[in-house]
Amino acid sequence: MNLLDAVEKVEHNENVRKLRGYFLGSIFASIVESEEIKEWTILYYNPQSKTVIDCFVNDKFVTVGEETPAIKEMEEFDLKNVKIGIETVLKTMEKRFKKKALNTLISLHKKHFEKEPKTVWTVAYVTPDMSAVSFDIDATSGDVLNEVTTHLLRKI
Repeated sequence: MNLLDAVEKVEHNENVRKLRGYFLGSIFASIVESEEIKEWTILYYNPQSKTVIDCFVNDKFVTVGEETPAIKEMEEFDLKNVKIGIETVLKTMEKRFKKKALNTLISLHKKHFEKEPKTVWTVAYVTPDMSAVSFDIDATSGDVLNEVTTHLLRKI
């Protein structure tokens, strides 16, 4: 499912239009093996109450979740700053990341690099050897800003 279509669908939802004090905090999707994105999770954040409301959207419907405490504070970002779409990001990462991925986790959010806020795509690949390789990609320029490998299982 296309991200902009998903956001438009959510923003036209009656329950989302009623939200007051919330802003777009982050967007998340998961791809299992080589499938395409079928569902997006769009989080709206309320800085006064420090709560989030998650909205699940696919081709058929929008489901608006309950208000829950936020894990961390979020900063608002504007989708107009996203010049590099997820399709382009994934093609770039396909050339750079050569391992097989069991799962690909994708998020779009605001993050600080050298004290400068940027709208970034974070793409994390979970591999069969139980490692997670995470890339932060500037959503405006397409530059890879950071790469981190985490081993999910430690040897005893």
